[in-house]
Amino acid sequence: MDRIDTGGIRDATAAGWFAAVLVAVALLALYWGWRLIRTTIAPRRPELLVLNGSGPEGTMTVSLKQVASAVEEQLATQTVLRQVRVQAIDDRGEAIIRITVDVAPERSYDEIVGIVTPTIEDLRIALGDSDVHVQVFIHLDALQ
Repeated sequence: MDRIDTGGIRDATAAGWFAAVLVAVALLALYWGWRLIRTTIAPRRPELLVLNGSGPEGTMTVSLKQVASAVEEQLATQTVLRQVRVQAIDDRGEAIIRITVDVAPERSYDEIVGIVTPTIEDLRIALGDSDVHVQVFIHLDALQ
């Protein structure tokens, strides 16, 4: 006990640099927390996609939201699918086209994959070497 400086904590907190360090750490934590919350919770909608080699100048600009709505219209014609939802999102810097389909329980997974696969392949060909990812979620309703 004789070696412990009991007044050291009091002296450190009374020093002028301690308050500055405490404020800097708090600001850094707030900034980092805000960035983490913003990028994790609220994915943004991507604006435009530039495709190389598709025009006379060598590029074409297309809205991913329009691509998503076209895919949704195409899949909505399939009567096997109960509900189709297609979104274009920007999740932490990654552009994603997310396809979600709901299906009746009597349909098989292989049957649904067979319906959705041509659309996925068309998207992969159309998007070429862009950084857009395609995600497909298949929701099979519970058996009654």
